[in-house]
Amino acid sequence: MIAAIVLAVLVCAIGADIALSWDRIHPGVRVGGVAVGSMTPQQARSALEKSFALTSALPVNVTWQGKGFAISAAQIGARLDTTPSVIAAMAVGRSGSVFEVVTKRIVAVFAGVDIGSNVRSDETATAAALDPIAAAVAQPATDASVSISGTTIKVLPSRTGRALDRVSTMARVFTAFLAKGGAVEAVVTEALPAVSDDAAQTAAEEANSLISSGVRVTYETRSLDIPREAVARMLVFVRSGGTTDSVPAGSPVTLAGSFDATRLASAVSSLTSGMGRPAKDASFAAE
Repeated sequence: MIAAIVLAVLVCAIGADIALSWDRIHPGVRVGGVAVGSMTPQQARSALEKSFALTSALPVNVTWQGKGFAISAAQIGARLDTTPSVIAAMAVGRSGSVFEVVTKRIVAVFAGVDIGSNVRSDETATAAALDPIAAAVAQPATDASVSISGTTIKVLPSRTGRALDRVSTMARVFTAFLAKGGAVEAVVTEALPAVSDDAAQTAAEEANSLISSGVRVTYETRSLDIPREAVARMLVFVRSGGTTDSVPAGSPVTLAGSFDATRLASAVSSLTSGMGRPAKDASFAAE
């Protein structure tokens, strides 16, 4: 009998709760810390926009190694995108099985449910605000390379650089806008070299093979000996794709030993002088 009464009371309470929040957000729901429970979607949007206007009134100071860069909401056109947050808030306690619906509603009332906020900004204005920070942070990476002095080949090691992580830095700025400004530290990532030490070492080993001895070039009855030192002077290293611009961003770059065409032609000029004959086009004659 007691169990039946308790069940009846529980059913009535659930029914009343559903009726009272039929077109409203369930009590206990918050969006970005702002209480929107028992509000209609429009009331929730108004409350969120008003709260954002207050919390984002002060600029956020982005810091990097003792330097500060102020970014204001007005400067980058920051605004609160309330639609997805309000939709998510309205969905609390309205989906799933009966047990899940009841559980979510009870949790919302007694423990609270907080939905994340969505801040948006003008892309062009945001990029312009971040440019000075990016310039202060930037340290380009140095690619590994190969040097040749005489017949001595050395690998010059690479150096990792650094760059501003614009997306992560702005995420911190947006979070600060929701918490009445303050200071956040710029997020910095490593800028990796395109040519690794291993790639340069491989190129150096190939180059050593290319200049391991002199070269004899023969044409018909003539021959020309090119000493090892001269071969080394003709050696150049070509990046994969031919030029840096032809290599996709983020792709590893390799080096390949090759010979400079102009220097090679000059070296064998005495052998090739008088070589060849002009081409003659085919023709026909009518009789």
